[in-house]
Amino acid sequence: MSGAEKKKGPAFKMGPLVEEIKEWAVWIGLAVILSFVIGNVLNIALGNTTPLVAVMSGSMVHDATLESSHYSYLSGLGFSRSDIDAFPLKGGFNKGDVLVIKGERQETLKIGDVIVFNAPGAHYPIIHRLIGVQKDSAGAAHYRTKGDHNPQADPWLTPYKQVQGRAVLRIPFIGYAKVIPLEFCTSIGFCARLFGG
Repeated sequence: MSGAEKKKGPAFKMGPLVEEIKEWAVWIGLAVILSFVIGNVLNIALGNTTPLVAVMSGSMVHDATLESSHYSYLSGLGFSRSDIDAFPLKGGFNKGDVLVIKGERQETLKIGDVIVFNAPGAHYPIIHRLIGVQKDSAGAAHYRTKGDHNPQADPWLTPYKQVQGRAVLRIPFIGYAKVIPLEFCTSIGFCARLFGG
């Protein structure tokens, strides 16, 4: 045996593991860069700093209660069934869906639009339907909103400055990437400590 053969160590080598870690790091880096680029392109194209929003509750679900929670309530406000059926996103959406949000000027929002807004005491944006508008003495709009699945309208009026935009497209299920971790941290009380609620 030669001296070089005697110095040979065990067969275990770190080379393939290091290469695999490097490959994963490259893919993760590309994913981060791609998501940043896509996010910025959407920001510019949709005129909104929050172009994608995960649906965090079931307040817009259309199920067996739809007749009483949605149609009956809105018909009591003077909307006909054909008016209601002509609303955007008339089929509602589910918890875990993602909505594409377009920034809107006050004058372009219409009754029936699904809007995303910040509400008092909420830790994440609310996504409800616009069912009424009141203007103050300065002409600023304040919106009455309601979740299609909820039996009553929201107890607050939302000023335009709290509106992030209007939902224009629903992408099913991919929002669970946000919903599941948030629900877990809420269940252990971490989110309440983190967000002060």
